Amino acid sequence: MLVTCTPGCTSSTEVFVATDCSALAGAPSGVLTGLRAFWSVPLNFSSLAPGQTYKVCADVDGALGAQFSAGDTGHVVKTGGPTELFKVAIHAGTFQRLPILCAVGCSTATSVYLTDLGTPCDSTQRTGLYQGVSPTSTSSVFLSGAGARWDATLDASGLASGRQYMLCMDIDGTANTAAFASTGLKVSVTGILGVVRSTFHTAGNTDLDLITLLPDGQLAGATAYIGVHCNTSTSLGTAEHTPPVSSSAGVNGSGVISFASS
Repeated sequence: MLVTCTPGCTSSTEVFVATDCSALAGAPSGVLTGLRAFWSVPLNFSSLAPGQTYKVCADVDGALGAQFSAGDTGHVVKTGGPTELFKVAIHAGTFQRLPILCAVGCSTATSVYLTDLGTPCDSTQRTGLYQGVSPTSTSSVFLSGAGARWDATLDASGLASGRQYMLCMDIDGTANTAAFASTGLKVSVTGILGVVRSTFHTAGNTDLDLITLLPDGQLAGATAYIGVHCNTSTSLGTAEHTPPVSSSAGVNGSGVISFASS
């Protein structure tokens, strides 16, 4: 494992990989080799569970030093599992397909579900089965696919539109070895299915006609903006890019957001 460390690391620095940096007995460990800011450490991961996230811990002055004890570096490593979602958003409906990139560890026995960002993945479940609780989480499903590309087809009908959810995974499913753990991958749930027209002039007022699953009237007062990227940390109504002039409810599964373009 390659390590960047400046300043403080020496050839005495010992690095561990564990779920808890205060309980390192039996954890894979090794002493750094390298120079200045660039170091490497040989670690044997064979004792680690697949599909889990582990903390990188370090004892700066090593086993012979008394000044420092081992502590959390704030970095993590994963032992396989999903690394990317090919969708940034799904709808609050049934049969929602979530394409997943997973080159190491995934199989048709791998089970996943979505949980909101305030609720941790259920690490007590090792059977690959989880019963969802609306609007906090979905029930678990097993992956389909092969190689590095996999799909999870979820019932997201109980989730709340406008919120982000985390993907939880039990990589070995019913094998009872691994438990559900966070993949660190997030997806948004939206009630907007699409836009009627996606090409506009860059001057003058623009009406963006939306196709939505939301009930008639629910878009009234909505705030939106157009940008190259969406800033999910921006509070509602405070976006800086292309603020809407007005919004209206629409009828028959539609809505309108009006923008002033320049």
